[in-house]
Amino acid sequence: MFRYAAELVPYHDHGFEDSIRDLADIGFKEVNLWSSAAPLAHHVNPGDDPGKILGVLDKYGVKPCGLTVYGKTQDEILERVDFAADLGIDTLIFDCEANYPDFVSTFLPPIVEAGARRGVRIAVENHLTVPFAADFESGANEDQRWDEGVDTLAQMKRLIRDIDDPYLGVCIAPPHLWVMQDTISEAITFLAERKRLFYYYIWDIDRA
Repeated sequence: MFRYAAELVPYHDHGFEDSIRDLADIGFKEVNLWSSAAPLAHHVNPGDDPGKILGVLDKYGVKPCGLTVYGKTQDEILERVDFAADLGIDTLIFDCEANYPDFVSTFLPPIVEAGARRGVRIAVENHLTVPFAADFESGANEDQRWDEGVDTLAQMKRLIRDIDDPYLGVCIAPPHLWVMQDTISEAITFLAERKRLFYYYIWDIDRA
């Protein structure tokens, strides 16, 4: 069964409670919180009081269902595994944060292990893979693009083969698949059959 949730990222310039109230007014019962690098949304972060965050969510009848942590180091992501668990969140989302061989050999395994200990699944997004920069929307760091990342369906297949763990899966972002000329339905089918489709962004853009 699919659970429909709202992303908090469009509210990156708004306060946390105002954002939750607005989403609740629209009718959402679940929300994916963000603890990413600026200028991306970063409403909640390690060191914040989980009780206060949950208090705001409870006030509006909203539950947290995911935590997105783009642009963070390995140590910062490990902190956020514990933070997610303290908030009762079952899934942490980020993209390929290193060149693929380094990502699967040294960056990702400790995070997956920490997630398994705390009951938090790790969902790697099929994001176009360059080191994060605050001005990423203007094409920053394109000259530093990884040789290999997790952009294509073939690379998603490789990821879950290289780290065969039920706590590791994929967050599908359809527009990034279009860029790589992959078929969305094929990616959904492959991952869902293996119980590795952890998140799917209902996100559409003009193909051009």
